[in-house]
Amino acid sequence: MVCLCGCAAENFDSGEQDTDTGDEMSLTIDEPERKIINTAEARIITDDPDATVKNIRVYVSGKGWFDKENHSEKQSYLIVRIKTEYLAEFIESLYTGR
Repeated sequence: MVCLCGCAAENFDSGEQDTDTGDEMSLTIDEPERKIINTAEARIITDDPDATVKNIRVYVSGKGWFDKENHSEKQSYLIVRIKTEYLAEFIESLYTGR
């Protein structure tokens, strides 16, 4: 475990005194939770758009979710959010059509 502390105050005390024993207590600061967002864009040309969208739906189930969908007679526009651990696999599935 790594713990870093910093303060601009001149008289900053990094620990507190335990009034009962006089021992110094350590100060722990939790690191804020950070998210890394990867973005990928794919354009797929297919003879059967309905089947392609269906295959994407099957893949996304349990591994992500749809943020936005827009379907017309000739094209579909999807914004899909995929969990990080499945992103590379998802992109590969788009190329292979699985």
